[in-house]
Amino acid sequence: FRTRFIEKFWPELAEMSGIEHSKEYHPEGNVWEHTLEALKHRKNDDLILSMALLLHDIGKTAASGSKEKPFMEHAEIGVNLGRTFLKRLSFSRTFIDDVVFLIKYHMLPAAMEKLPVYRMEKALQHPLFPVLLDTICDYDRMICLYSIFPKLQELERRPGAPVPTRPCFDPE
Repeated sequence: FRTRFIEKFWPELAEMSGIEHSKEYHPEGNVWEHTLEALKHRKNDDLILSMALLLHDIGKTAASGSKEKPFMEHAEIGVNLGRTFLKRLSFSRTFIDDVVFLIKYHMLPAAMEKLPVYRMEKALQHPLFPVLLDTICDYDRMICLYSIFPKLQELERRPGAPVPTRPCFDPE
């Protein structure tokens, strides 16, 4: 932030440096430091992935909640903030939709063991779902991928239900 470029041109990103994280969940410190760590650990330089990682917690700047859960609905808030940010940078609608999918569902894998399949079906069927599991969740180490495999099998067994267009992972 030495040059003040980010504050001047991308203030929504600059705001992340003022939002502290619980050291228990994110020892990096604030939301900006966590975001930089996520970017450092990405598996490739794909622009959709990079933008999703850059913006995955942007909703925390506008979220409110309790002391126990200070960032309620930050993913949903992040969808709107991320979409606005990317539109301002003139990205295509398809690009924005892909990034927004990853922002919207970045917390889903942590909850998958507890959710019924019908609550996750739309996300599971999205072509970027494997990216969500493989990269975003890999960094945060939210869950073991094998713990959600039964959910994917259940989805495949449902009569007439569409299944993900490509496998997320192979448990064997």
